Amino acid sequence: MRGPLFCFFWHFNGPEMALLQSLKAAQLTCVVKKIEKYQQEHGEPPAPMMAVYDYLHKKEMSKAAMIKSKQDMWRQS
Repeated sequence: MRGPLFCFFWHFNGPEMALLQSLKAAQLTCVVKKIEKYQQEHGEPPAPMMAVYDYLHKKEMSKAAMIKSKQDMWRQS
């Protein structure tokens, strides 16, 4: 049985996840533009710069996957 608090968070979580995805897309677009600008001006970005980008990107994708997994579990209950 789903209580009122569960229902509140379930309905709140959908728009929150959509906002997170749109913010991530905007952030990614900004970072990609900066990397492309750097490539045009200086050539290939330094490995440490790309390592930080890859790390942060993987971290965000992991968070999104965890949230999606929890949403799927809630849907099944």
